[in-house]
Amino acid sequence: MTVPADGAATAPRAYFDGRAPRYWTDLYGGPATNHYQLLLRKRRAIVQELMQGLGGPVLDLGSGPGLLWEERADRLFAVGDISLEMVRQARTRAGAEAVYAQLSASALPFAPRTFGLITAIGVLEYVDDEAASLREIHAALREDGVAILTFPAHKPFEELLRRAARLVSRRAPVLTKRLDRERGFGAVCRLLDGAGFRIEEVRSFHYFYFPWCRLFFGASRRVDAALEWTAGRVPAAGRLAQSWVFKVVRKP
Repeated sequence: MTVPADGAATAPRAYFDGRAPRYWTDLYGGPATNHYQLLLRKRRAIVQELMQGLGGPVLDLGSGPGLLWEERADRLFAVGDISLEMVRQARTRAGAEAVYAQLSASALPFAPRTFGLITAIGVLEYVDDEAASLREIHAALREDGVAILTFPAHKPFEELLRRAARLVSRRAPVLTKRLDRERGFGAVCRLLDGAGFRIEEVRSFHYFYFPWCRLFFGASRRVDAALEWTAGRVPAAGRLAQSWVFKVVRKP
């Protein structure tokens, strides 16, 4: 396990260090009882499906506590996360054979063209410079390699509610500043294109937005299922999703 020379604790690093011991138990260890658990589990299932049949070596960037590797650790080569505690948790789940490193996505410590598959799940919305991180992923990917990347959508209605609530109270826990960044579909596509990627496939999921997904969890699951079914047949409907999974390759 390696640690970067820069020991400064960024806000996401401190946050995920604190969450690491119970991250798996709280979010994956039992039936889904809230919208956030549902979102993360759906995202994980889509990524694992897209990984099927892809070759290695594999870099799991922003690994969390080893969410992807219960049955696929034979292909895993390197695990990296900004949170040292998450890296430690991942090592206990995925085994000791891989290289484990606390690192920043914007400065990957790997030789160019090393990996056949790079996953970055729930990562790019937390980095300081998305474009730089995508360029690092591009550089570390083999010519015939594949990257699987996730992005949360911009949710203007949720932001409007948060701003309105801040006028009432600046001390409520729900109003704490977001650590993650959200973008529209077109903005994500432009980011990927600018970093030298070609989009092969996009999966969309989680359509029933905050706060309705919290207030009506059972109904939100049924609405999500119906909208995902629609998006599977009318791809443009996927742009209304709350989250996307992109499967990309290097442009020729």
